[in-house]
Amino acid sequence: MSNLIFFGTPDFAVRCLQALHDFCAHNSHKLVGVVCQPDKPAQRGQHLMPPPVKELALSLNLPVWQPAKITPEFTAWFKEQNIDLAVVVAYGKILPQALLDASKLGFINVHASLLPRWRGAAPIQRAIEAGDTETGVCIMNLVAELDAGEIYETAKIKINPEETSGELFERLSALGSQTLVKALPSILNQTAVKIPQPEMGVTYAHRLKKEEALINWSKTTQELVDFCRAMQPWPGCYSFYQGKKIKLFGAVPLSSCWRGVRGEGQILELGDSLVITTADGASAFTEGQLEGKRRMPMSSLLNGFSMQVGEYLC
Repeated sequence: MSNLIFFGTPDFAVRCLQALHDFCAHNSHKLVGVVCQPDKPAQRGQHLMPPPVKELALSLNLPVWQPAKITPEFTAWFKEQNIDLAVVVAYGKILPQALLDASKLGFINVHASLLPRWRGAAPIQRAIEAGDTETGVCIMNLVAELDAGEIYETAKIKINPEETSGELFERLSALGSQTLVKALPSILNQTAVKIPQPEMGVTYAHRLKKEEALINWSKTTQELVDFCRAMQPWPGCYSFYQGKKIKLFGAVPLSSCWRGVRGEGQILELGDSLVITTADGASAFTEGQLEGKRRMPMSSLLNGFSMQVGEYLC
């Protein structure tokens, strides 16, 4: 029997925690508990809300620890737990080397990209934004350098042409849990082969910021569509019309008949879609949302919000 512990915080980690719990139960291993980030204020009223992983852990009757930071005292406590293997999935904090050294078989991480491409905090969004057609998950040995550890297991999937980050997130979360369970037996019995990442092809997926979701109409049509897919569901791409912010959804690249139209960000058509010029053509948006309003079909939004063909978004 081995002692395992889980580090994770957001929605993406929930399926992996459930899979790890079931794996331990079916194979006579002990899941000691869960480490996640502290509860945070959320929604109106700013009431403290538990992270998704904590909610699942409590429903499974697992102990939960939520250190504000990884201190020497926490590392000392960790050593006392006699951990054989730690599993990390989107925990959200850098783990110090002293902690990494405190588990007999080390720490493994479920990462949502095909390493070494898209190391870092936002691999799903950056893959879509870059127009990648393939991604996947890696089960890797966790080391001090960001997402640079050796690979135990890899699984690949195709990125669908119209897929948003939210949709890909769900598929990779499921794939990650399946791949984790596949990798665990050989890791625990110490027969797994660790493959070093190649030095070529390293890219970094920097954390998303709200302000970067502002649409740059000088992108090509495909670049703009990929960008808008990447920004969904959060933070949501947006532009401004006569000083008013409007979020735009359902970006669709239009045919080459729009090529040659000049004036990036210009409104070409209003109706069921909002058609806007890009650097090399145009894109159509099927839904929109004004500040303080709900998301709605573009035709409904335009019934109560006057826009004019020939005007510009910026």
